[in-house]
Order: sequence, then C-alpha cells, then structure tokens
Amino acid sequence: MSGRKPEELDQLLKRVPNLGLIAENGCFLKRFGYSKWVEMADPEKMRDWKASVKGILEYYHERTPGSWIENRHCSLIFHYKGCDDPTGASRQAADCANHINDACVEQRVRAIPTEGISPCFWLF
Repeated sequence: MSGRKPEELDQLLKRVPNLGLIAENGCFLKRFGYSKWVEMADPEKMRDWKASVKGILEYYHERTPGSWIENRHCSLIFHYKGCDDPTGASRQAADCANHINDACVEQRVRAIPTEGISPCFWLF
C-alpha cells in the first residue's frame, strides 16, 4: 500500500512481475497477476469535492510562501515543508485544514494534518 499515484508505482516496480499493489492510500487497486488498475473511488465525486476545496487551498497557498499544492487522482496535498517560516506555515496549514473541515463536512471531505518528516495534509 502506498500514497503514490498508480503510474508512479508502475514505473518504480515495473521489473517486479505479478505484483499486487494499492495506490493513493486505497483509491486504486492492481490485483496480483493483473496489469490494469481498478479505481475504487467515484471519479465524478472526486471532481466535485476537489472543485469545492481548490479555492480554499489556493487562498492559504498564496499566504504561505514556499508551499505548494499537489493534485493527485483522489487527493489534494498541501505541502509546506520547504517554507522559510516553518512555524507560520504550520499555523497556516492548521487554519486551512480547519477551514476545509468546517466548510466541507456535508461532502464528507476531511483535511488530515501530518507532521514529522514531510509536513503536509491530505484531503480525501
């Protein structure tokens, strides 16, 4: 199981035959012995929640120098590890996560802050 995109895992593990894989934390599945990925999430719902969250993320991104937004198939990730002001960036990220969690509760979208090696948060 990995948080990486399916195409990244294919590239990394192309020399290992018949490998079963899970990509993007459970959003894609490649069964043992198969070459095709199965998308476990509804693509239409993905587009809907991403559209509603994008503006919020961009607002905080503009106010957090050095941050960047990664758009994956089934998630958005707000990265702030390389920011000049780590304390301010962490505070901005926490505010952003709270804003998203409050605004998108009906869509069942959650911003999950992570700390440690690579500070960021995931949206599912």
